[in-house]
Amino acid sequence: MILGDIINLTVSSLRARRLRSALTALGIGIGIAAVVLLTSIGEGVQRYVLSEFTQFGTHLLMVTNH
Repeated sequence: MILGDIINLTVSSLRARRLRSALTALGIGIGIAAVVLLTSIGEGVQRYVLSEFTQFGTHLLMVTNH
């Protein structure tokens, strides 16, 4: 197949199933927005916790469990 045929097939498939295409695009958009939102919330919480612990000074003891 040449590129023009592939593009024509894709456009005709999208036009035939408009609702399905719109819902798929909406789902992708919501998924991307959720990932961006959760990433930014995680970054904000990390910065908040780091700023809270840095007010204690530089003499910190880290305990880990292996």
